[in-house]
Amino acid sequence: MNCPKCNHTLTSRSGDQIEIDECPNCGGVWFDLGELKAVLGNEANFSFAGANSATPILDQLSGPCPRCGGTGHMTRLTHLARPDVIMDSCAVCYGIWLDGGEVNRLAERGLGSSLREFAQRLFGV
Repeated sequence: MNCPKCNHTLTSRSGDQIEIDECPNCGGVWFDLGELKAVLGNEANFSFAGANSATPILDQLSGPCPRCGGTGHMTRLTHLARPDVIMDSCAVCYGIWLDGGEVNRLAERGLGSSLREFAQRLFGV
């Protein structure tokens, strides 16, 4: 899979039966459906200490879904509780892309509850 922002090859990382894909260049992270909720709900043990390289320009870029290719570019969604976090979501496979540092910003806000509320409003989960 390639990064939807800078087109570098994503590297996979596994933990607690979840595999996430990270961009070694821009620090972005790909989450398949349900993985972000598990990571933010502390159901999976992942560290994103190196993913602090977010730049405002990345939020302006949009590309095809790294998992399925989608039917076009992913949709940008602003997190309601954290307007500085813009998620890119695939309308086909429902995966979510977060630019470098955005996972950490969600974590600062009590990520489990804020993401849970966001997902419930967005996907009815």
